[in-house]
Amino acid sequence: MTTIVYYTAGAYGTFIEWLLTYLTDSTLNDDLPFQYKGNSHNFKGNFIPDKWDYAKVILKDNPDFARTHPEYHTIHKLLSMNYKIINVYWSNQSSFWIWNNRELKIGIDQMRPVEIYYIKKYRPAKHELLKKKNEEKFRHFLESQDTLKGYGVTDSADLVRWQMREILSYWDFKEYGPDFFSPAGPIEKSGVYNINLENLRDNFKETILSLIEQLGYTAIQKRADQLEEIHQSWLEKQSEAFKDQEITDFIDNTVQGTDFTISNLNFWEEAWIQQKLRERGYEIKCDGLENFPLSTLEMHKLIYDNSTDTERT
Repeated sequence: MTTIVYYTAGAYGTFIEWLLTYLTDSTLNDDLPFQYKGNSHNFKGNFIPDKWDYAKVILKDNPDFARTHPEYHTIHKLLSMNYKIINVYWSNQSSFWIWNNRELKIGIDQMRPVEIYYIKKYRPAKHELLKKKNEEKFRHFLESQDTLKGYGVTDSADLVRWQMREILSYWDFKEYGPDFFSPAGPIEKSGVYNINLENLRDNFKETILSLIEQLGYTAIQKRADQLEEIHQSWLEKQSEAFKDQEITDFIDNTVQGTDFTISNLNFWEEAWIQQKLRERGYEIKCDGLENFPLSTLEMHKLIYDNSTDTERT
């Protein structure tokens, strides 16, 4: 019976399916599955779409492994059909790691022609949204005129980057992106096997071999011996794997006025930082500030005590 990797987009479901297949199926070639942005979409595998008629085509020959997203099929439904489930989860200490994966690695330019055709035909709204990134994606969600009050505009199209960032900084990230910023964690049910992404990142070989053993397979020894090299090749391409800690360090050093430089910041991360600084008692002199400085010494000059609304000199 097929084992289905159950994962949120950006959470390495394709890579995990590839690992499981590579370690148990000697007919699969030795090519690594990575594309230039670090996803594993060079591996086709067995992706189960939302429409069950198409899913049945994928599953009709009972492949050992397949993968799908929670929004497509519920665990209850899949378990009732006697499929095994690998639940991919992470802690809220890795939220931006997985969020950024989705934003950076899953786009029209990263999809195969057949995937583009399917989404464009059956999910046109998603097709249009996939074309948008960062603040332009957020602009897509700004429909309430109440949100625009205080910015001197009547249409979200007229908002500039710093204004949208400030608006987002007042939103609850756990409501806006619950799958990422309020992750569900492990699922304790018969037929469900859990894999934690932090463990995969930090204890790669042990984590994947343990999962294979739990599933009742024996890893091909020659390939198991290559896991350290595969881990290194994979990790080198994961630019966001430690981003959450970087962001925390940036916030701490900004407040303390100590020297730290972050590698980069995107729109979502800047809004998160603005929100977390506000929670710690600081606002940002953000009028006209299109991008945050990457140096905490420079960022420190831009914050002020929001209890007195007194700007720093």
